[in-house]
Amino acid sequence: LQEIIDEGIIPPPTEAMCSPLSRCLETTKILLENTNIMSAHIRPELAERKTQLPPDTPPPHEELLRITREDDRFVVNHIEELSPEKADAEARMRESKEMLRKRAGQMFDLLMEMEHRHVLVVSHKGFLRELERGLLEIPDSPLFRNCELRVYRVIFTRGDRSLFHLERLH
Repeated sequence: LQEIIDEGIIPPPTEAMCSPLSRCLETTKILLENTNIMSAHIRPELAERKTQLPPDTPPPHEELLRITREDDRFVVNHIEELSPEKADAEARMRESKEMLRKRAGQMFDLLMEMEHRHVLVVSHKGFLRELERGLLEIPDSPLFRNCELRVYRVIFTRGDRSLFHLERLH
């Protein structure tokens, strides 16, 4: 990330969103240490597809709150979405690819909530692929490799909430 920022390919991100699952929280923490990102919003919408398998379960509610207390750059705006009751109910639901694509389509609203325009998103390969295939209208989007970085310049129209312009920068 720092290399393509230093080369002037992209502006530095000033805000981040990440999945509440452990590996994304850990990656985001590393990125926060090496950038000037002001805040990282923990968003349940960015979680991997719910398959009812252990890697797809978020850490306990108390653990997420501990993370926000230890590092004030981590923010949870919708803590009710991460409540134990909601997590238990969702843990019993198996999510199809179509359901995941619909959830990934919520990214439009998430981006509109952000204060900054250069936003880093840390999520999972399945979620990101469905984001690209759905909202970003890239029908042949390949699966992300581990730690792969893809950078886009995206312009949406607010009125009909559609993609106006998409350019892959990296």
